[in-house]
Amino acid sequence: MIIVPVPQQAPPPPPTARSRELGRRIDDLVRDFKRDHPDVTNDELRSALLHSAPAASGPDPRNARRAIGLLVAFLASGLAITVLMESRSTRASGGAWLFIGVAVGVAGLAFAVLQFVRRD
Repeated sequence: MIIVPVPQQAPPPPPTARSRELGRRIDDLVRDFKRDHPDVTNDELRSALLHSAPAASGPDPRNARRAIGLLVAFLASGLAITVLMESRSTRASGGAWLFIGVAVGVAGLAFAVLQFVRRD
């Protein structure tokens, strides 16, 4: 039998006096905004609250993409170096593998750079 661990979410902490006060203020603010802008939808309010709240605890997906980009760059560079070393052998088809290895290495490095530069 295979047992797969499933991470459990911790229950939310009990509300404190400050959190209750903040909740009350947010309710007042939303009520005032709805009064001033009667055409606002609940989806717009939910979206605004999600964007204004700090990120939930958990890994940042951008960091995962960056790590994957670095891994791809590392593997592509390794492949390029391997192909370079093999191309110096006496095989007749070394030139094609050299071109493919360098292209994969450059593409991997470009992917990694784009992952670091791109901001979501």
